[in-house]
Amino acid sequence: MEPAVLQQVALGGAIPLAVGLILFALRWWGSPSEPADRPGLWRDRVVVLAIGVTAAAMHWLITGARARFPSPDASGWLPWVYLLSALVLSWRLRYPTLALGWIGLFLGVAGAIVSARVLLGGSWSRDASLAHLGGAMLFGGVMGWGLVRAARRSALLALGSAALTFGVLAGAAPAVFDNLKSGQGVGVFAAVAGAGAIVALFRRPVLLHPAVVIVMVVGASVTLWQGVTFSQSPWWQRLTIGVLAAAAPVIASLGRAPQPESPDPYPRGRSLLWTGLSFIPLLGILALAGYVMRASSGAEYDY
Repeated sequence: MEPAVLQQVALGGAIPLAVGLILFALRWWGSPSEPADRPGLWRDRVVVLAIGVTAAAMHWLITGARARFPSPDASGWLPWVYLLSALVLSWRLRYPTLALGWIGLFLGVAGAIVSARVLLGGSWSRDASLAHLGGAMLFGGVMGWGLVRAARRSALLALGSAALTFGVLAGAAPAVFDNLKSGQGVGVFAAVAGAGAIVALFRRPVLLHPAVVIVMVVGASVTLWQGVTFSQSPWWQRLTIGVLAAAAPVIASLGRAPQPESPDPYPRGRSLLWTGLSFIPLLGILALAGYVMRASSGAEYDY
């Protein structure tokens, strides 16, 4: 990889990591065990909005594109999807978790349609369009469900699993889908989630509002979806990555639910254990990325 590209990748990870460290440190400052839906609700609103703004700003910074609405190209719609998702979810924080989940699913589908409208109903047939959208809804929905369940247990568990999942997807996207921009976009959410996990690691067990993980799932899913739709990768590779990426947060959420009366509702060790277990299916994605890289390298020198 060229030095300029490496510098761009490093920049795309360092800035959201720093923003995430500051953001989550301020969120839990002075109220480490405060329930996510109680007096600190305004802090969660700031976190959700800041994630959307950071993702949009990083997109414009990484791509060098101007903020234009409506966007003349598909990738230019992504920052608007980030901002709209953050705005809507932060506005409805008091909604039940199930309602927030449906809102996130609607935002994700709408973002997928807008960002790939050239293919949907155009280059693709109606059946192919429905199949791709259905797959995106299924895998993104399962991933979000797993992370929301994990957030009910501890912030460390949810953010740690999100950071691992998004981080592996960010690393695999350039190799499997031949799309560096999608990898960088998903990497922004991985860095923010990783920063939150680092802060949570050094705090008493803290809870996380479900909207925080939902806004990250919507943004990362739509970004990856765009990379998938414009790639030439075989269908089995797309399916494999979708299944394994969705499985990781579900595994993280399988731990026993915390007891409300317990002074230490979800021990740090248990969070780390289930976060580590959630990495198992992600090893399959890394193996697939390695396989694709070796195959492409072999094809280059096969005369």
